[in-house]
Amino acid sequence: MSEPGSAAWRAMTEAPAESVVEALGDALTKLFGITRTDLLLVDYRLAALLPLLSGSPVTRPGDPAWRCFDHQSEVTASSVAYLPVTVRGERLGVLRCSPAPGSPDARGELAEIATLLGHELQSAAVGTDRYAMAARTQRLTLAAELQWELLPGRCRIRPSFSLAGQLEPSYAVRGDSFDWAESDDRVSLNFLLLFRRLFASLIFI
Repeated sequence: MSEPGSAAWRAMTEAPAESVVEALGDALTKLFGITRTDLLLVDYRLAALLPLLSGSPVTRPGDPAWRCFDHQSEVTASSVAYLPVTVRGERLGVLRCSPAPGSPDARGELAEIATLLGHELQSAAVGTDRYAMAARTQRLTLAAELQWELLPGRCRIRPSFSLAGQLEPSYAVRGDSFDWAESDDRVSLNFLLLFRRLFASLIFI
């Protein structure tokens, strides 16, 4: 881990669960002179990137934030850096920072920090629902709330396989479900489809 990465990681781990992003923003100001930091969380339908701190949802295809999310690579546009926040293939959103550092080394360190942020968000989820709530464009039904809590991650990328799963309608799904588990050299897949209802679980391998 780079020295800036270690400093940012310490700032996030020492912060309260609900203040991880703000603590990271303060650290990035000291480390890189970045004055604006925000986390864009992808919503349950994978249709919007929702700012945690301020601003409007990003829904326009081709927007730099969506290019970063879709291609899982750094994008710089108009002095703003967009970096994927992803944990073992699970795409959580995009870290948006400005002004973008000019040095390729600094941008590489930012990419490392964005990955560390993803890990910290997953750890913080046991202590706060702030990030889960911020990733919603509307209320979940009670059934959908319970169903999403039971699901594994929506994506898993390993050298030998890639998985992605999605439930629709995301905010009102009922009994449909999917699950996977990885152990040693095997991956197990399970699907539950309630054909009598107009709901479907989609999984792409």
